[in-house]
Amino acid sequence: MDMDVTDLGNNTVKIALHGRLDTPGVDQIELRFSATIVPKGKNAIVDLSDVSFVASMGLRMFISVARSVAGKDGKLVLLTDTYLASAKSLQASNPTLAGTRAQKAGDMYLRMGDKPDKALEAAQMAATLNPGSASTQKLLTSAKTAAADRYYRSGLSAFRKQEL
Repeated sequence: MDMDVTDLGNNTVKIALHGRLDTPGVDQIELRFSATIVPKGKNAIVDLSDVSFVASMGLRMFISVARSVAGKDGKLVLLTDTYLASAKSLQASNPTLAGTRAQKAGDMYLRMGDKPDKALEAAQMAATLNPGSASTQKLLTSAKTAAADRYYRSGLSAFRKQEL
């Protein structure tokens, strides 16, 4: 089990977990995970998109840290790719709720900063379901900018490698 921590500012950290949150996985990261979030009461976005399994030990760890952080006015948010998937599944039956979930998923992906493609996908869905919303249009513009910036930087990086 691996853990990457990124400071997002505003007393918020993003923690990306990779691997399995079974007993050995939890044993490997629990102390570091708790120490990163709890002492200062930080808000945390935990990216689980690269976690293949969560056992009861992993759930216990999240609940314990969430309770500790809540006592210091912080929040723990778990983010998975299934959040956007649930918005997609609600699209036909409840477009209003689907639009709201897509908007929230897009906002979270943008805050994380490393998934502009996912942010753009969520923003486009939210804009389709709620075209008159100013906040949705703002999200869509921000997501397009982030995705374009990412493509530009990766293209520039590839170009520099070719020059060497």
